[in-house]
Amino acid sequence: TGRLGKSPRFLTLNLAVEASGPDLALFSGTAGVELPSRSFELRGGLARDGDALRLDAMEGRLDEAEVSASGRLRFAKRLVGSDLLLRVAGPDFARFVRAAEPGRFPGEPFAAQGRLRFQPDGYDVEEGEATVGSLSAAGTVRIGAPSALDGSSFSGHVEGAALADLAAWGLPEALP
Repeated sequence: TGRLGKSPRFLTLNLAVEASGPDLALFSGTAGVELPSRSFELRGGLARDGDALRLDAMEGRLDEAEVSASGRLRFAKRLVGSDLLLRVAGPDFARFVRAAEPGRFPGEPFAAQGRLRFQPDGYDVEEGEATVGSLSAAGTVRIGAPSALDGSSFSGHVEGAALADLAAWGLPEALP
């Protein structure tokens, strides 16, 4: 429910949204970025904000994971200029990131939150907090783009029951 405004730019768009479907990837062309092929549910506020959309208390589900987002979403290449407060939580981290590197990550319950800014040369996470299984991390993350090998960094702390738990993340299994 709400107001669209005149096409093609819908400059006065202001809607309360409730949507669901079997495949979020069908909206990749509209979003200007490749979206995952997953079932989804979404509800919240959506309004035009200059050359972007303002997300207001958006909540929903992506497969089994619960998600929420607020902030500014730009439909630019790699969503550059977007600035979002995000939270995601689910029962299986490996299944959630399955497109990244199948089999590389642990299938543990997870939760993450932080402010995500989309930059031309990467992605910045501020005030980030995450848990996967018994491991937790907090800090600032820089993920380079187009590849994570392009200037990624982490500043913060990681806690867990044993250093050996980090083996699930590709570190040597011989840790104490």
